[in-house]
Amino acid sequence: MISEESKKFTNSYIKKLYVLVTFYQLANALILPLVPYLSNNLNADAFQYGLVFTVYYVAQLISSFTFGKISDMYGRKVAVTMSLFGLAFFTCCQLFIKNVWLFVVFRALAGLFDAQTPLFQACMGDVTTPEKRAYYLSQLEAVNNVSYP
Repeated sequence: MISEESKKFTNSYIKKLYVLVTFYQLANALILPLVPYLSNNLNADAFQYGLVFTVYYVAQLISSFTFGKISDMYGRKVAVTMSLFGLAFFTCCQLFIKNVWLFVVFRALAGLFDAQTPLFQACMGDVTTPEKRAYYLSQLEAVNNVSYP
């Protein structure tokens, strides 16, 4: 039987996850339109423009595996914090770059730290019961989709 205090903790934790997902998606919505603008300012050709987006998403795919292991070894909180700060740092660095190839490198580095969605799903799986897990994961994805304008 789950105690009342445990339910309060779980509900509080879930609400915090929803807020984190919302802010993460809003940040993505602010950053994504800047990438073409920054690429154009660096006089990127078509290949480089495509590479700017490709390296980010390939690195993001890799990070979902690496941050899964990091979160299992050191805890979810450490992994989420490390991922958020790394993503914020490398994204901010992109604003000051004057070379298109360096921009591609920093996009890849930002992608390596963008493991929020799988980490949020792991956090949700940790605090929910197996019977309610599908319900809460679907709610998390709904918040994820609604938060991205």
